[in-house]
Amino acid sequence: DGIVLEFWSQLGGKAKAQISSIVRDLSAAFKAKNYIFILAIPPPVYQGDVEGMFVGEDFAGLKENIDYFSLMTYDYSNPARPGPNSPLPWMKRCVELLDPTGSSRDKILM
Repeated sequence: DGIVLEFWSQLGGKAKAQISSIVRDLSAAFKAKNYIFILAIPPPVYQGDVEGMFVGEDFAGLKENIDYFSLMTYDYSNPARPGPNSPLPWMKRCVELLDPTGSSRDKILM
């Protein structure tokens, strides 16, 4: 049993300190119930090297509180920016940007 939470993108990457605090509080409550907690996250970089709303610093600050991160790698292109659907080199780069040392990559779902 568990929960998948997706709300980081809805806030446009703003109020990160407050969002992180809420996520930590939720994590504590879910862990007390032995629930798996998955946080859906936008990619750390978009097409054209545009920085994303969730970056390596965010990952590092929350990785101890989250069981898994669901990395939304389908967000590479959209109708406003048509192009390929999640090229593998870009997906690899997203993972490397979130966890440069590779110590917690087992927490990243795709």
